[in-house]
Amino acid sequence: MSNFSKKIQGNFKEFCNENNLLVEVQTILLAFSGGVDSVVLLDLFRACFPNLSITALHCNFQLRGRESDEDEQFVRSLANRYQIEILTQRFETERTAKENGVSIQMAARSLRYEWFDQQQNRKEFAAIATAHHATDQLETLVFNLAKGTDVSGLRGMLPKDASRIKPLLFLSKENIIQYAEENKLKWREDSSNAKSDYARNKIRHKVLPILREINPSVDTGAFEITEKLKRVEEVYFESLPSVKEGEGTSFKISLEDKVKPVDYYYLLKRFGFNYQELKKILKEPLQTGRQIINNQYILTLDRNSFLIEENKGEKSVREYILERKNQKIELDKYQSLELAIYPLSSSPDYNNLQIAYLDSTKITYPLIARKWKKGDKFQPFGMKFQKKLSDFFIDNKVSLVDKKKLWVITDANNKIIWVSGYRIDDKHKITASTEKVCELRLIKKN
Repeated sequence: MSNFSKKIQGNFKEFCNENNLLVEVQTILLAFSGGVDSVVLLDLFRACFPNLSITALHCNFQLRGRESDEDEQFVRSLANRYQIEILTQRFETERTAKENGVSIQMAARSLRYEWFDQQQNRKEFAAIATAHHATDQLETLVFNLAKGTDVSGLRGMLPKDASRIKPLLFLSKENIIQYAEENKLKWREDSSNAKSDYARNKIRHKVLPILREINPSVDTGAFEITEKLKRVEEVYFESLPSVKEGEGTSFKISLEDKVKPVDYYYLLKRFGFNYQELKKILKEPLQTGRQIINNQYILTLDRNSFLIEENKGEKSVREYILERKNQKIELDKYQSLELAIYPLSSSPDYNNLQIAYLDSTKITYPLIARKWKKGDKFQPFGMKFQKKLSDFFIDNKVSLVDKKKLWVITDANNKIIWVSGYRIDDKHKITASTEKVCELRLIKKN
């Protein structure tokens, strides 16, 4: 074996160890196209980690007719020579792309990884290895820059992402071919790679040759850049505010003076919100109530925070009637409401805001539980005058999320007697002359 091949094997082993790619891993799935990249990856695994159990996965997308079938036959033969298990799968890629309205490349990628995940779950493999290399990384960087990207796009592919590993990211395509030729490995050439009708192929055949004229080491240089940016990304994210989980599927992010719109973008992009939308919602002066809505989430600016809720679509909310004592109703998935009427025998505990104690003789039954409406008014306990509910919310710093969850309880004349969890109406309070108590108890669910 040449010194070059020995060096590649040493670097391969070092890269796997430094990035913890095979820590406690005894079995892996190997994406095996039969091209030079996957053939070299298989050879390096067998040479450097002989005790590793490998199962090869080959996708036949049936896009190149007989050539695709010959690829499948080749990988079966090669797996047999290396004495490893191989699983193959044929896909109706063109039909899938047409049915889903996506490109052939997107359909193939989706089919490929969906099948990979199925095999991993079925056999409980510790990792899935793909043969992405340093030149692929360079293509990814250029592609991401061309379409617009952020720091995650600039740092490119990671050596390890959950159970996916990419052990060849340190190695250029040129060195992969040299290793394969020196070790007399056989592989299949994909004729579609020579075409320039796909965006990545245009980068591969037209852009990268120009970059290599400027810097012959640009392939491996791209790998070093992504290594540095990976750490920059880690440090940057450590400085950002945290995303706090609320009830159900809600989230909250505090607004801080030193945090810019681009910082919130990185926190919120997993919810599907883009940078330009965030710049608009954070435009000075800030206005509570500004929203961005997508298919999955609703983002709301609420005083000093962002509130994120699942977008469940507009649904009509029922009004619930309470007309008999000891009645209990389910208001929503968060809480229920219980009505009790009994003679006053002792002074109630007014400190518990989840319970309202009212003079039953001052109430016209039945009671109605409903959501608050614009224009609602009541006389908060302890006050001499009525107040708009919207102003009451401002005074008590009630968030938009909490506003949506709270219920107002009215009597038969639509007079508010309790804003649940906050304040009763002063006109319905218990006094020295009260004989019967109307107790309304808000019960929160776990």
